[in-house]
Amino acid sequence: MHPQADDTELADRLRSVWPHLTWRDAGDVPRTIVVMQSISAYLPPRWQPLLPAYEERYLCYLLGLLSGGTRVVYVTSMPIHPRLVDYWFGLVPGLDTPANRARLVLVPVVDARPVPLTRKVLEHPGVMRRIREAVADPRYAVTVGHTVTVDDVEVARHLGIPVYGAHPRFARWGTKSGSRESFEAAGVPIAPGRAVRDRADVAEAIAELRAADPGLARVIVKLDEGASGIGNGTITLPGDLPGGLPGDPDAIELEEPEIDVADYYAHLEREGGVVEAFLVGEEVRSPSVQLRMSPFGEAEVLSTHEQVLGGRHGLTYLGCTMPARPEYAARIADQALAVGTALASHGVVGRCSIDFLAVRNGGSWATYASETNLRAGGTTHPSATLAALTRGDYDVRAGVFRAADGTPKFYTATDHLESEAYAALTTDDLLDVNPGGWDAGTETGTVLHMASAIGGTGNLGLTAIADSGDAATALFERSRAALDRAAAGI
Repeated sequence: MHPQADDTELADRLRSVWPHLTWRDAGDVPRTIVVMQSISAYLPPRWQPLLPAYEERYLCYLLGLLSGGTRVVYVTSMPIHPRLVDYWFGLVPGLDTPANRARLVLVPVVDARPVPLTRKVLEHPGVMRRIREAVADPRYAVTVGHTVTVDDVEVARHLGIPVYGAHPRFARWGTKSGSRESFEAAGVPIAPGRAVRDRADVAEAIAELRAADPGLARVIVKLDEGASGIGNGTITLPGDLPGGLPGDPDAIELEEPEIDVADYYAHLEREGGVVEAFLVGEEVRSPSVQLRMSPFGEAEVLSTHEQVLGGRHGLTYLGCTMPARPEYAARIADQALAVGTALASHGVVGRCSIDFLAVRNGGSWATYASETNLRAGGTTHPSATLAALTRGDYDVRAGVFRAADGTPKFYTATDHLESEAYAALTTDDLLDVNPGGWDAGTETGTVLHMASAIGGTGNLGLTAIADSGDAATALFERSRAALDRAAAGI
């Protein structure tokens, strides 16, 4: 039996390997990146068929194999289509060599149950052994996941390598109510609101918000652990609430149609949540900031985005554009950095994203922090892919990402490029079409992810990268049109 490492030992190892975790600084250090995108958050039943493809969203880590000492161990529930591996090796000149391919180890559990991946790994000792044997040197190895759960920590202890992410003991700071506390502590503006636990709390919160703002027409209710807009609902308030009567909590309109109101409030009693004023203005947008927090108590801004929202009431995350608008990009970066630095000082490490609301009235924008996601998310893999392909960095003051040669880069990305017609396409069909393509010389084009989901679900992910925002949007739409033509021709 392999001895388990304790948390102190793993924290020390993370500090040692930290300088070698960026795309540029790895050199010939024998680092191993163990990728296990274990999805533990609630997903509606209609999203369950996408789980295997979600586990493949970070195939961009294969681009790290350009560093001569890097090894990538990619763990999935089901085997990855061989052509997807070929696709990623073909994106960068010089990557597709026998030596580089030899440093990629694919470890499929071959277990299709709708159970988080790290739970499956714990239940299959042979898989754990194969992962451990694939690690070049435990002193220079990390596991990279989605949300760090107790299962992720247990896998790391068995492997004797640290997790690149926020330990579960910090999970509170990634909830809606915990986020509000951290924003207030950092002096970052937030929407009026308060934490709630049940219907009565919701009614009281509405009464308090309406008393402070008699013209308030709508509130939003958020479950503490909701993700991608799932767990959100809105309550429209009547024009007059005589005698201070609260709005009706049962009048909530839920973003997720597969959850009924009774179940929603049962979730609220178990996990808690918040009620906030629904902000309005001449224009309202939802930008976000990607951060990385180090084990040395530091934080850095990796990118800013504009989130693309849709769904039943416009609260569901569908995609993003990068960067955020120049009117407030530097401001939200500074505000996010204040929060990230505070979290890092408490011991939080790894990537996170902070969502904001930007409200314009007249010529000025006001920004309000909305929530912290202590996990990988929809903006994480496009940002990581761009950094790996261009070896670039985000210029915080200019509010733009620059490739290694200084060229500004922009993208439009989604995990939800979908059509019923696409369901007739297979992963091979998608790779044959390769909409948009990728030009390594100009470092522009499209990059596919979640490609294994297209057959049957009609869903895939795509990041369109160009030298301007308009060009990225146009490339995205041309790629969509190419898929439409391919689907129509079958």
